[in-house]
Amino acid sequence: MQQLRTLPRFVRKLALIHTNIGFIEHLLHGVQHQLTHVILTNNHLAHFPGFTYHCMNLRYLDLSHNFLHQLPVLSQLVKLETLIVSHNRISSLDNIVPTSPSNLHTLLTSNNCLEHLPDQLFESCPKLKVLDISKNNCLQTLPGGITELQSLKVDDCHALQMPPYVVAKNGLAHIRKYFRNQKKWLAKVK
Repeated sequence: MQQLRTLPRFVRKLALIHTNIGFIEHLLHGVQHQLTHVILTNNHLAHFPGFTYHCMNLRYLDLSHNFLHQLPVLSQLVKLETLIVSHNRISSLDNIVPTSPSNLHTLLTSNNCLEHLPDQLFESCPKLKVLDISKNNCLQTLPGGITELQSLKVDDCHALQMPPYVVAKNGLAHIRKYFRNQKKWLAKVK
């Protein structure tokens, strides 16, 4: 079996699944700036791969099924539209706020250890329309900005208290109604 030593200059999409990516840094020399899609699933990654910081044209990044504990500041990935970090060990998204990519429209974070979503998430990601936070069993609250989404998955987030899981599991329409009623109630109390 022959081992790959360099990547062709025309590579735009890179998928390394079930590999040891610690040994691919040398392969990417000269092509990082051209990559638009990177898929690094099932690689036992404990840290965000450093070479992705140099992928200035990156629009799609899939780091699912790894061992990531946190996300770094992603401000240099200005073209990033889709970030998939499902099936990791991430407890917070605080690092991506307020320096998150402004073009981010899809964020999939299911099966992690999220405890909360930053209140500023939707201000930092004004184009965010799709969010999957399913199976984050420690997640207790959702910020009000969540009502601007087009798609939200909260399956098996049983610890949710704001809005309660019994409301959230029924979808965005019920969440929107819940937050509208909360605003009305608060206005009456004041």
